[in-house]
Amino acid sequence: MKLLSLNKVRPLCAPIATVISALALAACAASTTAPDSSTSARTAQVQHACADVMDLSPMDSLYQGCFMSLEQSLAQIDRAEQIDRSRQTCAERGLHSDSRDFAVCVNGGVYASDDQE
Repeated sequence: MKLLSLNKVRPLCAPIATVISALALAACAASTTAPDSSTSARTAQVQHACADVMDLSPMDSLYQGCFMSLEQSLAQIDRAEQIDRSRQTCAERGLHSDSRDFAVCVNGGVYASDDQE
């Protein structure tokens, strides 16, 4: 495996951050659609970001790294949003954030979301 020097990788950082931000916004906008359509739409967005925005060839290892990195970043964003929604729902039920019941409520909401996907 060929290692890249830091000077070659550094110029990619700003565009990658821009792409992640754009995909995060797109993921938020797509969150009201059906899970299957949002997953395929997100995959298409990630492919577009890596191939067209970053100008990487799908046959290149940098493309694969770009794709996997963006997918992981978006999965982390999805997970954080699930937790936020669960916390908000539990707070709206009147549970206090420092209570055991709140923790159980939040964890139940997160795991219930995982089961539905």
